[in-house]
Amino acid sequence: MSSRSLRMSHTQLRRNKRIEAPPQTRATITMTMMSSRTAGHFTKVWVKNPPWPTNGNGTPARYIECMQWMLAPTDLNGNNPDPDLAPDVVSNSWSCTPSEGCTVGNEIQAAVGALVDAGIFYVAAAQNSGPGCATIVDPPATYAASFDVGATDSSDALAGFSSRGPVSGSSQMRPDLSAPGVSVCSSVPTDSYSCDPSGTSMAAPHVAGAAALLMSAFPTLKGHPDSVAAILRATATTQGITNTPSVTQSCGGTPITQWPNYMVGHGRLDAKNAFLEIVFIDGFDT
Repeated sequence: MSSRSLRMSHTQLRRNKRIEAPPQTRATITMTMMSSRTAGHFTKVWVKNPPWPTNGNGTPARYIECMQWMLAPTDLNGNNPDPDLAPDVVSNSWSCTPSEGCTVGNEIQAAVGALVDAGIFYVAAAQNSGPGCATIVDPPATYAASFDVGATDSSDALAGFSSRGPVSGSSQMRPDLSAPGVSVCSSVPTDSYSCDPSGTSMAAPHVAGAAALLMSAFPTLKGHPDSVAAILRATATTQGITNTPSVTQSCGGTPITQWPNYMVGHGRLDAKNAFLEIVFIDGFDT
């Protein structure tokens, strides 16, 4: 991990609007899906989920502060920042809206880019404004450095709420891929279990967890977010993946039958296929 220092101002996260759950519940759900420890190699994977302000809103400055801490975590007193403690993967189930100060759209772009430049795989929920096209509108999902994730249901149909591309001003395929995000079962506080949560907020940590598994099995992937992204895209499954029932659309000129497309991306996440793909790639070993 790069030890390069970076000075930024403040950030704090807000919840994804689809999931009406308190922060501690959402953090438990997302971390349940992301944790990974395999073959004796530990992969650090974190969800950005510190306490929210009482009104539930953040600011670009607070979001940036959080990303600065992720890049070089400090001790409990806010001292002794250490880039060696930075995570290998971060999962982001939030967005910075115009009402919070992201009016131009580039307010937190440098901070996201800094994390990725430091070798961190940056996963972002694609947002929950579907089923219309071009509904990925708020950062960090609008940034090229992010790995965007849409949501599918248990039948491999794209969720109606899952935001679609294209992102305004970009030709990049968004979302990158989709993952389970409808009625996701998980542990919840306190000592309980629920299958209620739905949203791209639930899909994103599936991808973060898959990335962590790959890095745990193949440690040489750590610090190479572009390689991880390319593998996950290339190994996503397209078999049986459909659009939302009763929804017929062609976003950005790509129908659901063309892969990749601006609705599902490159397909639905397939962690096993990704693992098997790496086994046959020269240059990666355990």
